[in-house]
Amino acid sequence: MSRTRQWTLGTAVVVILMLVAGWFLLISPQKSSAASINDQTQSQLAANARLQLQLAQLKAESASLPAAQAQLAAIQQHIPVSTPALPALVTTFSAAAANAGVTLTSLSPNSPTMYPANQTTNPVLWESTVAVAGTGSYYSMERFIAAIEGMQRSVLVTGFSLGPNQSTTAIGTGELAISLNLQVYFTAPPTGTTH
Repeated sequence: MSRTRQWTLGTAVVVILMLVAGWFLLISPQKSSAASINDQTQSQLAANARLQLQLAQLKAESASLPAAQAQLAAIQQHIPVSTPALPALVTTFSAAAANAGVTLTSLSPNSPTMYPANQTTNPVLWESTVAVAGTGSYYSMERFIAAIEGMQRSVLVTGFSLGPNQSTTAIGTGELAISLNLQVYFTAPPTGTTH
């Protein structure tokens, strides 16, 4: 074998060894790294798509937020939050009685209590008993009861009596006396204090 041929064969072997070594040392690890980066890219694209979907859902929900807030405000008119609002309730009962022609003889709200007593959820429903008594004609009583039923604030009648007014000045006049026991409600945190 000639020397030139040996050099050519030796050079070819060295080049092949360099190519094989380059493949294993440089190209193969980079190809594996590129595959890993591609997997990470696909995973991130999927996460981005999920976040875009969540963002679209949140935008849709935020568009309906004003309507939900209006609904909550309407509910809070029926069941106030954080306070029994008893002064406003007394004013409402007094105005309803005056408009109906009923003379209130007593109006006594009691201190609020948790309803039911063992509630642990948040918020907690509280109740307050209100005793109302008054006098007036049959039609005045009818208007007064209708006004109570039509109140914006939720009121539960738990006791009711209606009969002739037994006061010495009213006997024989046809005037009636009414007595109502009512429950009103409000919500507050279980650990909070009532107002």
